Amino acid sequence: MERNGLKISKNRLLLNLIFIYIISLGIWDSLTNIFIPNNIRIVLCSLSLFVLLFMTKWTERMSPLPCDILFILSILVYCINNYYIEINNSFGYLRYFLLFALLFIGRTIYNFPNRIVKLYTYMSLIHVFATIWLKFDAYSYKNIIVKMFDAKRQSLLLAHYAHGWISGLANHYSSNGMYLATTIPLLFSYILFSDSNRRKKQFKLLFCLAFLALLFTGKRAHMIFSVMAMLLVYYIYSANKKHGRFFKILTIVIGVIGFFYIGYSLFPNLFSFIGRFYETAEDGDVTQGRLTTWTAVMSVFRTSPLFGIGWMRFSTLAEGFGVTSNAHNVYIQLLCETGIVGFTVFVAMFVSMFAISVCLFSKMRTGRVELPDEEQKNMAFSIGMQLFFLLYCFSGNPLYDAPMFVPYFLSLGITTYYWCLVRTLNNTEDIT
Repeated sequence: MERNGLKISKNRLLLNLIFIYIISLGIWDSLTNIFIPNNIRIVLCSLSLFVLLFMTKWTERMSPLPCDILFILSILVYCINNYYIEINNSFGYLRYFLLFALLFIGRTIYNFPNRIVKLYTYMSLIHVFATIWLKFDAYSYKNIIVKMFDAKRQSLLLAHYAHGWISGLANHYSSNGMYLATTIPLLFSYILFSDSNRRKKQFKLLFCLAFLALLFTGKRAHMIFSVMAMLLVYYIYSANKKHGRFFKILTIVIGVIGFFYIGYSLFPNLFSFIGRFYETAEDGDVTQGRLTTWTAVMSVFRTSPLFGIGWMRFSTLAEGFGVTSNAHNVYIQLLCETGIVGFTVFVAMFVSMFAISVCLFSKMRTGRVELPDEEQKNMAFSIGMQLFFLLYCFSGNPLYDAPMFVPYFLSLGITTYYWCLVRTLNNTEDIT
């Protein structure tokens, strides 16, 4: 018995270390790229995939789900004519394989969502505290943090800092915005499901700090989309109190708009993300050049509309058009690089998983699926993360930026875990 207990403890420790590594691929992407050599990252990624495949105890919860067909098709679309594979960017494609594998394996791992959410919370809070600290400690930022990066990146970071756009520990203030934006719906889910007033107060304080840190980045989309994600989560959370739910949400929306308006009037530097809308509008292009990029991407799409030019291959053509290497719109880039076929597969995966997540969380809130608050909190995070990702796909590159696609795939893993769990408990084939 003692040996078995020791073996289980070792297995859990090893799995937790793997989870920490997988989460770090997203939340600490900027730092791991600096301090861990590429060959070591390849080894770590390969080992993590190997351990997950061969150490995990397979159970009946590995039974196929309808979404598995879309997962497999997405993997095939990703592999066909992939530029990462052509140039032998092993780490680039191993990350995706590791995350895709977790969609199948995660559902077999005991307490998978709680482990992921708890570890993600601890690891993401580092960016909250670091952003606030470095906002006010310019000396440490300029003489310690910035010097970790190469000369070209240093100049860019210092320019951003001079504008008041705080990059924190990231290699760009946009990356820091991603780190912090994923933390907002996470902490919000803790507030909704805290089991005591003391814990609720603690998480409210952490939430306010995270919100303040996100303001320091000056990012527009990250702020707006994270607020929208929280509103949807709260709307579904209130499913057990449908009377007046819509008007309550409407009141909150009006309150948030009023808060931002008053905040910008009193503290324009703090609410600089609002000022950036005015600045870009005055320049005549609120999209900041994205329209030009989208036009270039669509012109390439027309050369191979059915199957596309291949994953990440637009980056090889972008310079010729004088635009950025990514389209800043995932849906358009998917059309260009994977064609109508690949676009349909990925969007079907996005939409179906989001719909299942909403359905499952709604059933939890109305008592049709009975799971503890801890599990409902995890589903709240999954929905908030997915909605933020899907919205950000319209203006950013979340499917290609590790700080975004790593937590997104983890959120899908949380949903598939509970989907399998509910099917097992209820002995039913579906939750809809």
